Amino acid sequence: MSVGLVIVTHGSIGESLVRAAEFILDTSLEDIQCVEVTQIGAELPDTGTIRDCLVAAENGQGVLVLTDLACASPSNFVEQLVQEGSEQFDGLVVSGVNLPMLLRTWNYRDETLGSLALRASEGGQMGIGIRNP
Repeated sequence: MSVGLVIVTHGSIGESLVRAAEFILDTSLEDIQCVEVTQIGAELPDTGTIRDCLVAAENGQGVLVLTDLACASPSNFVEQLVQEGSEQFDGLVVSGVNLPMLLRTWNYRDETLGSLALRASEGGQMGIGIRNP
């Protein structure tokens, strides 16, 4: 059994990252749930969808949630739901999701929740660099 994975992002960023990772890994990442957060006018998205995904992803090992931008709506919604849902699931949030972070998270998903969160963060950071060809 492995940690449940959920990606919550502005628009379809999460789904696009999953499709790219599937291409690179040549395997299905269907176990990852993606939630698109959109805002139309003053209406905020339904956090019930996010909560449902978090609860569904919990399989006894916890849930790691990757979000795209710290302190933005997707991260804020998830952090609040993780705090409120601590009786239903054990969750951690890592923001700044990028393709290297997702690949590393998928490859180490059998580790503990805390260890996987650290690996995700490290993978995301290692994937950023300045190149001077």
